Amino acid sequence: MSIEFRTFDELEPKLLAAAYDAAFAPRTRTAVAWSHARGDGAVARLEGIAALQEGRVVAAYASCSMRGICQANATRLGQVVDSFVTPEVRGTLGAARLLVQCGERHFARHGGADTTAFHYGWPIEAVRPLGEAHLGYVPLRREVVLYSELSGSESCPGEVQVGGDVEERLSDGQAAHDELWERLARERVIAVSHDAAWLRWRVREHPHTSYERLVVRHADGRLAGAVVLAASDAWHPRTIAIADWLVPETESSAAALLVAAARARAAAAGAKVLLALVPTRSAAFDVLQQLQLKPHDSGRYLCVRSFDPRVGERDLRAGLWTTMLDSDLV
Repeated sequence: MSIEFRTFDELEPKLLAAAYDAAFAPRTRTAVAWSHARGDGAVARLEGIAALQEGRVVAAYASCSMRGICQANATRLGQVVDSFVTPEVRGTLGAARLLVQCGERHFARHGGADTTAFHYGWPIEAVRPLGEAHLGYVPLRREVVLYSELSGSESCPGEVQVGGDVEERLSDGQAAHDELWERLARERVIAVSHDAAWLRWRVREHPHTSYERLVVRHADGRLAGAVVLAASDAWHPRTIAIADWLVPETESSAAALLVAAARARAAAAGAKVLLALVPTRSAAFDVLQQLQLKPHDSGRYLCVRSFDPRVGERDLRAGLWTTMLDSDLV
């Protein structure tokens, strides 16, 4: 059978959706979710290559390209996501080759210092060796999650603003959040830009997941720090995750208040465990351990393929910042 390759933009949306549903069954994606995943083209956009056989999508490789920073300069980072082979070719001798061919074409078209400079993700163990051997994956770190078991008696500090009204807070507080992000951007070497526009797309406009944003302010109204909470059973059932950690290194008091509030909100939601994921070489990793979150090996590797010749593997190991909100785990 002959194989034809097309970009996602060249595909009828229903063809891609049907293949996705077949590949990830019983999980499905609604039309609204597909629209959100495709992004607005500026803050985020879904890019990919699909393999077609007799008019049906049988494999695809994709990433969500997002605005970011690299050593204080603007760039784009892409989370590799929604890559698959469908059940009709899965297990055949050509299945792995199809996925690699899609990946090769994807990186040739969408990888570059002037397009999407860094592609990152957490491939399943069945696929990671294939990516390392044929698609240039570099394993940066074996992720360590931080966790805290909850007793149910945790209380929320009064200094923390709590509520699910993420939309209102982002609309009214966009300038305040962007000022907080500018402070964080000076600390983070390579990262997706978690500014108000990105947080609005990723959190407020998400069609099926509810998030809660907790903030601590200085007396003058400036944000001292913020976290985003979300339910997640990616590593353990009945958990709430600190999906995003937006606390500058100098704001130790805000960090303690926000972790205490996150524990209380998670316990109130019936969770038994609070999780967090930040880079193991970051100051935040040390701070969270000091606040009694314990390390646990996740078994997952963060992998990256870089197209920026100025940035070496050592820079990526030390500087690539990711949280759960940079993934599709929450």
